[in-house]
Amino acid sequence: MNMLMAFRPVRGADTTRSRPLETALPRSRARESTHSAPSEVKDQSRLTPSAGTECPPYRHLPIGNLGGARSPLRAGGIALDKARRNQGARSGERGAGGGENKAWHAVPPPYLRSPVRNRGRAHGFTRADLLACVAVLVLLIALALPGLATLRRDSSHAVCVNNLRQIGRAFHVWGQDYNGRLPFRVMNTEGGLRGHPLLGNLWFDFAWISNHLASPRVLACPADVQKKAAPDWGAFLSPAFRNAGVSYFLQMDAGYALGFVVGPEAAPMHLVSGDRNIVPDGRASCSVGLQDVAALRSRPVTSPFWTNQVHGLWGNLLLFDGQVRTAGYHTATNLAAQGDDNGVLHLLIP
Repeated sequence: MNMLMAFRPVRGADTTRSRPLETALPRSRARESTHSAPSEVKDQSRLTPSAGTECPPYRHLPIGNLGGARSPLRAGGIALDKARRNQGARSGERGAGGGENKAWHAVPPPYLRSPVRNRGRAHGFTRADLLACVAVLVLLIALALPGLATLRRDSSHAVCVNNLRQIGRAFHVWGQDYNGRLPFRVMNTEGGLRGHPLLGNLWFDFAWISNHLASPRVLACPADVQKKAAPDWGAFLSPAFRNAGVSYFLQMDAGYALGFVVGPEAAPMHLVSGDRNIVPDGRASCSVGLQDVAALRSRPVTSPFWTNQVHGLWGNLLLFDGQVRTAGYHTATNLAAQGDDNGVLHLLIP
């Protein structure tokens, strides 16, 4: 389809002998004009009339489909608009040098240029768009927070279980030279803790097996916000840490059954250690020689057993055979009854 363009005269031009003058721009030329500006104005004779040619007054042409992105009318309007500016510049130069000035030049109709001129205004970022983006971000954050909290809780639980396993492994490695007995069941004269003046200090009992623990960081549970992990054993023994760097209790009756000190083969289900958020019933003395330690009745259990300070109303328990059990109230009370001293568990709690 050829595109028809109308020309209008410049003020002062002779229009008495006006007759229709139409210039056709082929479709191929219209498409090329949208990509390459120099090729649009190679043939000036198609855009401007020769000397002495007259142009009729400006008139609107009944042409439809002007708004399409591939419309040849729009492309032609752009080409003629650029040609008009170039022609005006050359006419000014010739007028300054004394040459002949053209009486009129081609001007594209306004309906061909206005869509191109206003096209960028329809894509502005409004305040409503900003509010919509903020609302979507808030919604996504609200949906993601519960998942992040669950992920962090699961990660803390896994680290806690691994810490207790390392502690149980350290006790087993240490007991290989003592028939599987625990340090606080071996006399101090034989290399154990029983009879040592610092036996009642929990941090000292854990430091006794420090040669078999990779780092004191395993003594602090990541879910226990009231405790801080020591970076090394030298810092752990300083007053700034000690019990402040320990999250786990010790059960002093582990490895003691029917009046005999035994190893894990004879008492695999005895409690050895676990999360510190255990609830004792009171204070009592125990068979290792300590006079004032926390006491928990195990037959029957009369305390709620757990507080919610670390993992909630449950905790992790280390057994004598190296297992780690995640236990609520019922599981914990059943395990507590497996190894006690006359129905009482004696605990060192940080």
